[in-house]
Amino acid sequence: MTKVPIFYNALVSKRAKKMTLYSSQPSLAVSTTNINATASASTATTLTVTTPNSFNTILSSNIAATISTPSVSVTSIVNRNRYMIKTNNTYINISDTYSVSFGTTLTTYKNFLTKVFQLVQDSTDLSSYRIDSELHSLYSLDYSSTSGKLLFTNNWGNGGSSSGSFPSTNGYLCFTYTAGKKLQVIKRYSYDTSAGEDKYTHTLDTSFAYANYYVKYSTSGLTLVSAEASGSIFTILNSKMDVSIPANFNPIPTSYVSNPSVSIKDYVSNTITNMQGNTPGDPNCKFVVNFYSGSSPIQSVAGYYYAYQIKNAGFDTSTNGTNSYANSMLTTISNNVASNTLYKTLRYPTSVYQTFRQGALQRTLKGNCVANGDIGMYTTPYVYFTCEQDDDGQYHPFMCMASYSIADKPTRLLDVCKPPGDGGGSYPEQDVTRQATLQLYLHKIPMLDYGVVNNITGSINYGPSSTYYKLGEATTTGIYYGSKTIFTKVTTAGNDYLAVISDGDPYPAKAGVNNFTNDLLIERAWPDVPNPLTEQDFEYKFRYRGGTNTESKTAFFTAFGIQGIFLNGVALYNPSSGSGTVPGTTISGNDTYNLNAVFFEKQYGIDDAGGHPSPEGNIINDQQGQYHYHDPMFLTSGSWNNTTFASSNAYFSSDYYTNDYGEVDYIRHADGHSKIIGFCFDGYPIYGPYGYTNISDSSSDVILMTTSYQTKTVAFTGRPYTYNQVVEGTTYSYKMSAGAFLDDYEYVSGLGTLDDCNGRYCVTPEYPSGTYAYFVLIDENDDPVFPYIIGKFSKQARTVTNAGYPNDTHNSGGSTTPTTGTAGVFDVSTLGVSRYVSSTTEILAYNNINNNDMHNATLADDFIINPTENGNWSNSTDERIIRSISYNNYNYTSIAGIGVIIDGVSLYPVLNNTLTTAQKSAEVTNIGIHVGQGMGLHYHADGYGAKYNSSTGVTNTTNNLCLYNDADYTTNTKHPPLIGFGMDGIALYGIYRSNYSTMDGYSVPLDSFGGHIHGNYGYHYHAHTVTSSPPNNNIDTITDGNPNDEPTYNVSVLMKGAWKGYINDIPEFWDSDHGSHKQYAPEYSLSQKSKYVWGYTRA
Repeated sequence: MTKVPIFYNALVSKRAKKMTLYSSQPSLAVSTTNINATASASTATTLTVTTPNSFNTILSSNIAATISTPSVSVTSIVNRNRYMIKTNNTYINISDTYSVSFGTTLTTYKNFLTKVFQLVQDSTDLSSYRIDSELHSLYSLDYSSTSGKLLFTNNWGNGGSSSGSFPSTNGYLCFTYTAGKKLQVIKRYSYDTSAGEDKYTHTLDTSFAYANYYVKYSTSGLTLVSAEASGSIFTILNSKMDVSIPANFNPIPTSYVSNPSVSIKDYVSNTITNMQGNTPGDPNCKFVVNFYSGSSPIQSVAGYYYAYQIKNAGFDTSTNGTNSYANSMLTTISNNVASNTLYKTLRYPTSVYQTFRQGALQRTLKGNCVANGDIGMYTTPYVYFTCEQDDDGQYHPFMCMASYSIADKPTRLLDVCKPPGDGGGSYPEQDVTRQATLQLYLHKIPMLDYGVVNNITGSINYGPSSTYYKLGEATTTGIYYGSKTIFTKVTTAGNDYLAVISDGDPYPAKAGVNNFTNDLLIERAWPDVPNPLTEQDFEYKFRYRGGTNTESKTAFFTAFGIQGIFLNGVALYNPSSGSGTVPGTTISGNDTYNLNAVFFEKQYGIDDAGGHPSPEGNIINDQQGQYHYHDPMFLTSGSWNNTTFASSNAYFSSDYYTNDYGEVDYIRHADGHSKIIGFCFDGYPIYGPYGYTNISDSSSDVILMTTSYQTKTVAFTGRPYTYNQVVEGTTYSYKMSAGAFLDDYEYVSGLGTLDDCNGRYCVTPEYPSGTYAYFVLIDENDDPVFPYIIGKFSKQARTVTNAGYPNDTHNSGGSTTPTTGTAGVFDVSTLGVSRYVSSTTEILAYNNINNNDMHNATLADDFIINPTENGNWSNSTDERIIRSISYNNYNYTSIAGIGVIIDGVSLYPVLNNTLTTAQKSAEVTNIGIHVGQGMGLHYHADGYGAKYNSSTGVTNTTNNLCLYNDADYTTNTKHPPLIGFGMDGIALYGIYRSNYSTMDGYSVPLDSFGGHIHGNYGYHYHAHTVTSSPPNNNIDTITDGNPNDEPTYNVSVLMKGAWKGYINDIPEFWDSDHGSHKQYAPEYSLSQKSKYVWGYTRA
């Protein structure tokens, strides 16, 4: 999956009210202790809520002999398998100080896990292996030149969160296991300090003097000896602990990729300091409250009013400890919300929130497996409750979790077959993510019962007018809609057409000369243009020829007015300004030669996007002032390439290019190829400036397309000015050099990568079997290059009809909400191109959904598990087939976090950003987790569910190392454990097991959102399993030429990606700028505050 950026937004949607509710230290009203709660209710059903055992509890638990007893010894090693190593009737063990120790005790999980090691094959010598600790996966077996003994050193982290340095003296040994059962050291790798600060690599240690030595055991440790006879005999035994990737987590199966791991050097920082704050009274104080010698709190991002709930990390049950104040706040919350007039109750009893808080705060990191983590640190240091009023006096309580987003147990990221890449180039060239680092999250879980939706169309609204509608109509005032641009593919009489409804406004792209903006507030104006921007209200319809290569060339430069349309509804004009006179000059063209409007851009009053409204006398759709582009400056000026524009549609926000400096280009795919930016009216797509080097190979390098036009050495006959002549104007003077007229250029076949139409037939990410496509032209300095967009000819005849927009609402003052296209950027899925699943006209039936803020797929189980959802498939004749499905059932709420798990790790949807299950893509570990490009952990799937066998009611293997485990059922037989919350405030519980059929709610079916309601539990989600069904439409998802070998597998769902909870009335919930719920970070200073999270915006 592609990189998903984290956005932090400090906008407050409602004004703060002055309050005195917490003007002093809260009084204590509840007991100072808390346990997993059992809350009695007035009905017959008792609400029983427990949370999963922490890894700390698991480590001290007894382990079953069926696991702890090793199996038979092995004579050869299998790469990345787990083994126990025995010598002289004792096992090699990693101690708490990472030295080599020995022991035979296998009573508890800790006894066992300290004796389990993963053997990892050396990439240059396939017969040798390094030895990594299973419990402390950052540590590998090494040699100390000081002690002369073997020990474990940190090779894959920086030594903890408070350390800014990397272990420059550390390294690891590579061993072979000889026929004589000896461990022979072949080589040593050491940390490479010469690679620079931005790298974290190992290199062969040429100074290591003990290559080919043998390992010798003594009670004091392991040493190296030169003679094989002096080396000890070691027995290597298979571990019976099954931590393998379940078959359902790699159903195709996908081979293990050997790509290098992303260096963590760029991703580690002093995160704990950011979480815990600075000097008392510092206005840039971070998160945790600061005290003056134990007196009253001075400042914290959490605010004075909630500071007592976070003065200590973890579950603090001391006298007047944080638990006391949290429980007191829950009592206050219950009393306050009872006075609301709209939402008067909490979604769940306070005991549910107490239980979850305790479970979250009791989790500490027990395995050294996070690159900059510290053993014993809390995965979620702080959980506190807030209660603020909106303008109407309604209370809105939240449970806030400040977490590092790390699991408390080993996550075994090295096992993932195909982890996400770093976004640089196509996947085969990318480094991949196999290391986790600390993150900083502040999750805000709503506690009010805002209700649930009956279907997905009621789930999300457009947001308040202040964040949706544009203000001002160019130089006039009044409220009117943002771009209404909708692209729809329709079929008439066997021919495909594109129907484009739009108002022609460039928003959400930046526009305007004086104020180049898309902020919805500042007037966009073109002082040198006689006409203001005027909405056009058009409905153009033209032949769609994407994926074809037919030709009937038609002159382009001599046709005036709109010749195509860009994805934001802006008109495409050719570069000619005809025979008119350049404003403020005496320069003019005539009927035989035409001026180049781009050459005289300043005189024509264009903005930084290369656009302006049509000049006086140019009437389009019975109106003047049609905004249009002549050249591709809108791509290089930041008009399109910004988060406001990109987040308006998943096509731009979910798959984008990041260069070596971390700079993002939303108008390019992750492999660097440009995205579609518009269509010429001949039906062929227009791309940005980057394409593949090889027209038929999508794995080839990406380069800037180049022109096949050049200026003529000798001026054309009849040219009114010489190349050196200077003409004075009222504002500018122009040297009439070659290029001032379109006729100054000539086409030279083969000079560049493009033809005389400025396009070529080639493969693209959207058309992997090929299409004719135009490419805009820029040079290395981002300056436009002639012929800019379309050449002297278009590839096909441009035939278009204009029916006019059916409902002219742009002057309605915002009284009517448009049905779709809110942010005006083309949804590629409506065209059926292979990056997303296709559709016909279903998108037009979408009601009250901000389609540009989410992906859309079907919610029903028979579609969510169907491998055709990605749509990027071919049939047996290698022709790309696009599957059309309904779009009105599934709310892909965000490609980022949609919930939070008990350990503080973010929960992502079961589908990844290509609408494919992360399981099928072989992206997750055996517990359903992986790291994205920001090196942050997040869950996609239910690892415990993947081990669970629904036919027998038991797990296929019991290892107690998943998010929740068997013990969470045997110790509580009333209901599956509470494992997380959706960001809509709805609780998430574990899977139902058939051998615990007496559990509350077992017989109540789950709905299409993956939840149900029973007893006093309120509506809640459950992890569940859906069996996939191969498609019956001859679609080959494996792309091996055989559509009959599609995998059938169990999809282990935590959350599908749709919120059942009604979110429209949750304050500060939706971040429309970035297409996700609002996310906050504890390290942000008080200037980045949210009233409902921090309580610091009171008047």
